[in-house]
Amino acid sequence: MKWLELGTYSILKDNKLEIVLYEGYEKALVKLEQFSHCLLFLLMKDSVDIKVVKIDEVNDKRGLLVVEGIHSHGVIVEGQLL
Repeated sequence: MKWLELGTYSILKDNKLEIVLYEGYEKALVKLEQFSHCLLFLLMKDSVDIKVVKIDEVNDKRGLLVVEGIHSHGVIVEGQLL
């Protein structure tokens, strides 16, 4: 199975993750602000990790998404954003 990377992310303070989608994927964020949570899919070395995260900020014009709840048992989740 082939996976496509949709954007990049950086870790912010206060258990937040800033996601910037690549050009062309911004439309995926339209109306996302109407929801409180979303799923993140992260490609790990040997598996796909799925995280339920709280939506903090959505900017569909810039392709920006800020979410909370990225820690898993005190360890920051790392992987390729799918």
